[in-house]
Amino acid sequence: GKPCARMARNSATACCPHHSFHDIEEVHTLRISLLEWYAANKRDLPWRRRVLETTDTSAKAYAVWVSEVMLQQTQVATVVPYYERWMTKWPTVYDLASADLEEVREMWAGLGYYSRGHRLWEGAKKVVEELKGEFPKSAKELLVLPGVGHYTAGAVASIALNEVCGAVDGNVVRVFSRLRAIGAHSDAKAASDHFWQLAEQLVDRENPGDFNQALMELGATLCAPKSPVCSVCPISEHCVALKMEKGTVSDINERCLLCLPCGFAATVSTFPMKAKKKAARSECFVVGVVVWEGKFLITKRPPTGLLAGMWEFPCVETKGTFAPEDATTALSSSLSLAVGENWKYLGTVTHQFSHLHHTYEVYHLNALLKPVLTADHKWVDSLELLRSAICTSVKKIYQLLTHGNKKKRRATLSISPKKQSKLDTYFHKQ
Repeated sequence: GKPCARMARNSATACCPHHSFHDIEEVHTLRISLLEWYAANKRDLPWRRRVLETTDTSAKAYAVWVSEVMLQQTQVATVVPYYERWMTKWPTVYDLASADLEEVREMWAGLGYYSRGHRLWEGAKKVVEELKGEFPKSAKELLVLPGVGHYTAGAVASIALNEVCGAVDGNVVRVFSRLRAIGAHSDAKAASDHFWQLAEQLVDRENPGDFNQALMELGATLCAPKSPVCSVCPISEHCVALKMEKGTVSDINERCLLCLPCGFAATVSTFPMKAKKKAARSECFVVGVVVWEGKFLITKRPPTGLLAGMWEFPCVETKGTFAPEDATTALSSSLSLAVGENWKYLGTVTHQFSHLHHTYEVYHLNALLKPVLTADHKWVDSLELLRSAICTSVKKIYQLLTHGNKKKRRATLSISPKKQSKLDTYFHKQ
């Protein structure tokens, strides 16, 4: 058949024809193949069940929105139990909007990227207070919600509202980069624009939600980053990267912005090309597990920035070197807190964030007098601690306290004056 107008416009982005769909017949075949494969192989996931169980579009949109935010940078297996607990506690957007932010943080604890939970709560309030409980009715309108970008809007609109629109996440990028041999760095503007053009072009007109989920499911299961299972892929006969690997297609145009750069082996796993990540910045802290009558002292982080509003053991950022005895002195000084001489060094804990590598040197301290607390501090027992809005690094420190560290070592660290001056305000002097 003749190439459709959409095919012709898309080819203007790239000078090589294999980066675009050939014609409407290929598009039609891809749609059918993906939808049939998805119907037979899709995973049974709680957010998918919720969409099928209700006819109310706002309820569908809420269920999908929560799942999509949770799934950002987080694996499905990790999200499922969090999602089920969340929807049990806050089954509607009204329930979430009426929740206390501290409850939301506690529910999100351990899921990572903690600002996501805060944005869901803010978004629910916006829907209830400004939109009268009705979710926006299109991908474009969904962008008004806090933290909702192009992908999330497309996913919610197509799955919950049946809007014909694309949705490009990391899984879809991987599928398209291989299907059409897009060798440019996947985060480059030319490549990103092209992925979205392909998505809008290919999305099924009758069943956009299932189709977008089919693409995502394919990328999450068969079209994996390192070990793609091409032998059972429903669209492998259309995959240009696979043809390159087999040597049946070899065209690489140095002038094409989307072609694979020269010098790279054209295998399926080569795609997508990604820019090298910057090395994570290292930061070190002295942490004090302060105990008073069997309870632990925890402090609340600032309302903005890393781990905003989360709870943690008192800590001081370190720089340079000095003896462990000085570390305990610095902790007690920063807290305006008298501690006994029988302090104990517990060991080292490390935690990796997306852009930071944290090392914590942990000390057990006994308070001689109970200090006067500010609003951002509290004493908790073990159960209360684990129920609080704490991040994984705090759980690791608690694990070290309760189970010890076979590889314990002592570090020599010094306190950053800037950080210590900030911590001096944590407590009122007695």
